[in-house]
Amino acid sequence: DTFIALGELHTAKNQLVLAESELISALEIYNNFDGSLDHANCQLALGSLYILCSRFEEAKEQLQSALDAYISIGNDRGRADCLGRLGQIHISLGQLTVADGFLQSAIKLHDDFVYPLGKVTILNNLGLLYLNLGRYDEARTVVQSAIDLSASMPFPIGQGEALQLMGRLHGLHGEQ
Repeated sequence: DTFIALGELHTAKNQLVLAESELISALEIYNNFDGSLDHANCQLALGSLYILCSRFEEAKEQLQSALDAYISIGNDRGRADCLGRLGQIHISLGQLTVADGFLQSAIKLHDDFVYPLGKVTILNNLGLLYLNLGRYDEARTVVQSAIDLSASMPFPIGQGEALQLMGRLHGLHGEQ
């Protein structure tokens, strides 16, 4: 857990090389426990880091492996996070239909448990997807949901991204 925490801390500080080093060290330790929650959490963190670095194939590999582990141990929160991140990758790659499938699956899982940060992230990605598809009304609805949900959190993480998306949507219609 310490290596994962250090990896996530370095990621948050945009020290991506250090983050990767810590997460790979953790993964080497957890490889002896393949399929464990810690192993899956490490792969999720590493996959998320690879998304930030635009290393999408490596990210997909880590996230798919984590997803398989989360499914086998019955961890729906981890499963939803992986599905959301996989959706994010496919948006970046312009594979919008594939992204939609991942994001819809992730949001359905979030309806069954309370984890506002994960849901805000997925709503933001759905908003971006709908924006890219030209489905502006749907984009506004999910982005507004992300804004509302993040406003109810002690620290409104994800709200900045949602507000930025809403600004883009208003700009497309000449609104201020």
